[in-house]
Amino acid sequence: PTRKGKQKQSPKKEGEQNESPQNKSTNGSNDTEIQKMNPITVKLFDANHIHHRFLDKGITVGKHSATAGTDCCFQQYNIPWYNCVSFSLDNTFVNMDKHNSLMSRAKEKNKHICIRRYPCHIIHNTASKASAEFAQETGSDLDDFCIDVSYWFAKSMKRKARLEEYCQLCNQNYKTDIDHVSTRWLSLEMATYRILKLFVSLESYFSCETGSQTRFQHLKKAFLCSITEVYLMFFQLIFPLFTNLNKRLQREEPVIYLVYQEVQKFLKNTLGKFVTAEAIVQGGNLDKQLDDAHIFNGSITRAMLTKGPILCAEDYQTMRDEEIPNHVYKEATFVENVKADRQKKEFYCMDLIWGYLTTMKESALISLPRFPYLGKMAKLILRLPHSNANAEWVFGLVCQNKTAFCDSLSLEGTLSSLLTVKV
Repeated sequence: PTRKGKQKQSPKKEGEQNESPQNKSTNGSNDTEIQKMNPITVKLFDANHIHHRFLDKGITVGKHSATAGTDCCFQQYNIPWYNCVSFSLDNTFVNMDKHNSLMSRAKEKNKHICIRRYPCHIIHNTASKASAEFAQETGSDLDDFCIDVSYWFAKSMKRKARLEEYCQLCNQNYKTDIDHVSTRWLSLEMATYRILKLFVSLESYFSCETGSQTRFQHLKKAFLCSITEVYLMFFQLIFPLFTNLNKRLQREEPVIYLVYQEVQKFLKNTLGKFVTAEAIVQGGNLDKQLDDAHIFNGSITRAMLTKGPILCAEDYQTMRDEEIPNHVYKEATFVENVKADRQKKEFYCMDLIWGYLTTMKESALISLPRFPYLGKMAKLILRLPHSNANAEWVFGLVCQNKTAFCDSLSLEGTLSSLLTVKV
């Protein structure tokens, strides 16, 4: 790795970022040092693929915002702001769309820029708020409960051995408790499920064992409470509603075109589970709505309806199958959700499909692109981030490399170069 940030990018990659539209994502990974690290990732279209890459770290000091650090990084690599079609910020005010000064500063640089919020964080924060209200009403905090169970048995072979004995006594297979980390959104469901699987054994353990530690007393009280298992079953029932959408948003391939559909489905399922029939408000006056028998269809409408199946088929597929080679479809196909009856769901990576469509020519004699404007528009849409999963992975590497034992790494040189090599 090099020690100067300017030497990390090859001329080819730097040129791509100067010329092609892209999405930028940034996040403040630390707030305890003098210098604040703002890792910047780039999402761009390269070689018929959407790639997410680490660019550099925008260093800010004091009250300077993440936008200022990003602007300095852009100037360093000669990247114009008008090439930044969207800007993602992992910021509470951005996600809440409240007191959003970062958005206004980015708009000053490029008034057409699209400020992207992080739906994974929004869903997580909303669910956490609801869970906090539930904990306040019931006195049972699921996060604290799962963490206490994990910490009680962690790094204690003696306690694990005693739990295994209780599992054998209760005719259950011993399984290690799953650690729950509040910043890992999917771990709470797995931790809850594991506790429910071992609930009888855990209940026997804490009712028979003795201990004066505060954590032990809290767990003993919780497991002796008859309603605790009911609370866990309630959370186990509603978790898939949130985690399934979260998993879809964490796909590596670009699925921005599915976000609206998936969020609408999520909201519909949420209302179906949590909104009672009494809370549904009756619609407006229906007297002005004609019955089907009184609706008159004109001749043009009737003619269009008779041609409906033919027109629908034409709208659904405007190109022949053979116009796109089989190897393109094969490379772009990925399988998901293999069911018990061995049925499979197939999806296409649309960046590969549109990468090929933009290379198609008018004909063998005319070398002009067949879809010049449509291809550019599709690539712009695919550059928009559907979540922050890839960016969070890069942000996590920052914390792993700059630790309390390696706190002397230069932010502008060594650490940034290490991240460039790793990513």
